[in-house]
Amino acid sequence: MHRAYWIEDGVLKKKVKRSKHFFRVANAWGVDRATLVEAIVKGVEYVELYDEETGDTYSASVDDFLRWGWVLDLGYGSQVFLRETRWRKNGHGRVQEKAIKQQECLFGV
Repeated sequence: MHRAYWIEDGVLKKKVKRSKHFFRVANAWGVDRATLVEAIVKGVEYVELYDEETGDTYSASVDDFLRWGWVLDLGYGSQVFLRETRWRKNGHGRVQEKAIKQQECLFGV
């Protein structure tokens, strides 16, 4: 397992900094592929990223990674990326769902 990750209560965790770790081109967060595979073998069902800059916590299920994730190596080793809209932010609905609800409020829907 990569040294930046740990498993706690069946959740793969990592501290990140959005300015450094967020893949802006695809609006996605990446997770080390080998670490994710190892965590899945150990029974992990969720991944959680804590952004040290904003205090936000992002969580996604392993199922979401398997269904929606894609593999890419940007020079730091093979990573599995998942668009930010697929993550839950601070224990609430997915980022996308929150944005839709805000938009609905703007237009009185």
